[in-house]
Amino acid sequence: MSAEWSWTLVGIACGPTLTALTARAAAGQPLFPPPWWRPNLSREAFMTTSVLCALLALMSYRFAGSPLLPAVCWLAITGTQLVLIDLTCHRLPHAITGAMFLGGLVLLGYAALRVGGTSAFLRAVTASGLLFATMLAVAVLASPMIGGGDVALLGTVGLYLGWVDWSRVVVGLLLALLMATLAATALLASRRIGPRDPFAIGPAIVGGTLIALGLP
Repeated sequence: MSAEWSWTLVGIACGPTLTALTARAAAGQPLFPPPWWRPNLSREAFMTTSVLCALLALMSYRFAGSPLLPAVCWLAITGTQLVLIDLTCHRLPHAITGAMFLGGLVLLGYAALRVGGTSAFLRAVTASGLLFATMLAVAVLASPMIGGGDVALLGTVGLYLGWVDWSRVVVGLLLALLMATLAATALLASRRIGPRDPFAIGPAIVGGTLIALGLP
């Protein structure tokens, strides 16, 4: 097995732990009480592991030989966790978003050293800061529907999208907006939620980012 495809094995290791973290978040318990690494070996854990392994396999295929692969796989792992928690209890824990950001900062910095991509790394950091500041202003001034977790996540995914180029940042945001709009419309039409009910935006942000990164 090549080094790229070994990321699929990481999915097998991480899936049960992500399920356990989701259950603790839904119950309002601390996310990382010792031993937080103890896996959850339930049917939900099997489903989470299967989805995560498939996602990591896709990333390994798309970014095979690319210095971006470790960062994208880290985004997929932490993003899957955030999606599960947001869908379960409408939370985007800052601890996990922070891990996504710091891990991306380290892995993209390493990629920049490998390929001499200093300009790409600086663009990534700039895009992250601009997205965070812009969405914070939007959340404070215009849209109470956007929470602090959404703002932090948008700033974080800007780090990954900005590495590619500025157009990819725009594409990622547009895809996230489209996915969120379609999901909200479907839920409202089926009366699964009301106009004032909370709505999980995190899955659209993570999904739009991964799709945008995977485009040619």
